[in-house]
Amino acid sequence: MKIVVIGNGKMAADCIRWMLMSESHIVSHVFYESEKNVNPRVLLELIELHQLPSSAIVKIHDEVNLKVMQSISPDWIFNINCYQYLRESVLSIPRNGVINFHNGPLPRYGGVNIPSWAIINGEAQHGVTWHLVNAEIDAGEILSQFHFELTDRMTAAQLMVKCIQVGLQLFEQHWTDWVEGKVQPTPQQGDRLYFGLKDKVPHGGLLSAKHTRVEWDRMVRALHLFPYPNDVAHAHIKIQHHKYFVIAGKVIDNDVTHLIGTIQLDQTIGFVVQLSDGHYLITQLANEDWKLIKPKDVELICGGSSSMIE
Repeated sequence: MKIVVIGNGKMAADCIRWMLMSESHIVSHVFYESEKNVNPRVLLELIELHQLPSSAIVKIHDEVNLKVMQSISPDWIFNINCYQYLRESVLSIPRNGVINFHNGPLPRYGGVNIPSWAIINGEAQHGVTWHLVNAEIDAGEILSQFHFELTDRMTAAQLMVKCIQVGLQLFEQHWTDWVEGKVQPTPQQGDRLYFGLKDKVPHGGLLSAKHTRVEWDRMVRALHLFPYPNDVAHAHIKIQHHKYFVIAGKVIDNDVTHLIGTIQLDQTIGFVVQLSDGHYLITQLANEDWKLIKPKDVELICGGSSSMIE
């Protein structure tokens, strides 16, 4: 069978490696997004090593890309970490269909930025899905799905890595069964939620004294996406009308109490914020230029050892 891959990064590269081990399936072409590929070297080296036909794309639906796919007449198209919505002009090309990797449990978490939303919503469990693609986003029949527990310290970046690891395991175990028709696709069942680019995180990521320390913790972890692109928002606070980015932190217990909204430097551990239900420790704080605030710089933001967040 002839297979076209539309994908990015190490996950796409690893999936292609398994495809190349098959004697009965051919990787006919690889499309990748040069501008959004987090780790392009891994995929590009694989393409060069095996001399795979490939195209760097901006928009997969451009006429030149459609003509390449049409000339191949693939049996399947795999969409692996591509950041583009596939329209009918692509979906109609393969003989058998399009298979997509989704880093969330469908139908409960469809759309984009799913790891962040799962953490913001306080989910205790997450999952990944390989599914067929139809005209409705993330609504196609399920080929394979796996659920796993979330730890209470996991960031969105760490959850993305976990999703990729689990997704790769499913792929390695089942991809030949999918393309050879040995798996009966299952219609999605249950409540469907969809998170689009227009859905914004609460308060744009602004943390204030009105929020609980659990809300602070979830927001900081949900918006910690480095080294992946962050088109969601950045967790931040405001002190004396200046914005500061909260990169990392955690809930702590502290016997010392201050006025709600007080942020105070503890030279040994970081910045401690007094909230209505306890304390939150900021272990990494940066200014608007993304330069980390060091203890010696504390007077630049507080005018002393403590101040109030807005």
